[in-house]
Parts: sequence; C-alpha cells; structure tokens
Amino acid sequence: MSVTYYDGPTTASSVSVTPQYANNNHQKTLHVNWAGISSHSLNRVEYRIANWGNGEETGDYVSYSSSTKIGTTGNGSADIDCSTIPEGHYKLVVRGVDNGYIAGWGAAAWFTIDRTAPEAGDISFEEGNDESEPSGSLNPRLKVGIVDENASYFKYRLEGTDEVYSGEMLMNAGFRMKDFWGDFVSRLYHFIAVD
Repeated sequence: MSVTYYDGPTTASSVSVTPQYANNNHQKTLHVNWAGISSHSLNRVEYRIANWGNGEETGDYVSYSSSTKIGTTGNGSADIDCSTIPEGHYKLVVRGVDNGYIAGWGAAAWFTIDRTAPEAGDISFEEGNDESEPSGSLNPRLKVGIVDENASYFKYRLEGTDEVYSGEMLMNAGFRMKDFWGDFVSRLYHFIAVD
C-alpha cells in the first residue's frame, strides 16, 4: 500500500476587486478576479471579508463558509453582492481548498464601501476672500472644510458659468483649484459654488 501526499493549494499570485471604492447605491456588486492557485485536487475557491481599520484586520464581516464558494478553478472571477455591506473599509481574502479539505493561504485585495455624500463646511481662500481684498495669486488655494474621511476631490464652478472644475486634494493642506487665470481677469469678483 502506498500513500501519496500533496501539499494544499498554493496562495493566489494575484487578487483584485472592482470597484475598489463603491461609492453609491448603484454599485451593488463587487467583481473579484484571482489567479495562480494551483492544486492537484482543487475542490473550490472561497472568500472571506474582514473589517479593516488602522492598517489591520478588526474581525471578519463574512467568514469562510459553504456560501462563500466563488469558483473551482485556479484562475477565475466572480461577482459578490455588496448591497448589504455597511459603510467601511474591508479586506477581501481569496483561498483555495482541496478535496482533502486542506485550505491554502489567502491572498487579499482591499475595498471601501461609502454611500454617504461628503458635506462641505467652511469655504474660503487663503487670501482675497472679499471684494476689498482681492487675491493676486495665479493659482489660488481654496480651503474647503469637507467632512468625510474618503474625500479625494471636490467640484466647483464660477457663479454665472456652467463649466464645472475639479479641485485636487493636497495632503493635509486643503484643496487646490484648477489654474484658470483667464477666467479671473475677465471679472473682478467671483462667487464660487462648491458642488
């Protein structure tokens, strides 16, 4: 009699999830791709979703189970319903399990669920906040107090115009407006509407 022993499934060489940032109620599905799981006797590929905060796992939101099977091949893709996942940051972990129920190590991808629109608080320029003190800056910096940890940009327009611009986030320094000096010299005073 001989017994042949095989190692458990290998760790996936890549895992990705899209969208990485589900930001509205229309995005109800996460699409996960994995590659590189190999096994002499692969039974299934499964996932779990861990809560993620301050750079570490803070417990499982969805644990491995019979209902988290997403495939039976070493390379593949699947859709996962995210419509009931609460707002937060998450780590999606994918692993293979063989017919002997030996589980391989999981490989991960991260995503965020954020369905709440940010709120704009105080809005001002670093200089030139009113008609009596206009700014001479060619690249004025607009300070927008946005209450949302996931905010990455804001949109604004000049009063009386229809064109909408995007402001970029500067790490710990507020937001910078697009350089549109030509628009500023055509008028002496502008109201800014943050959308």
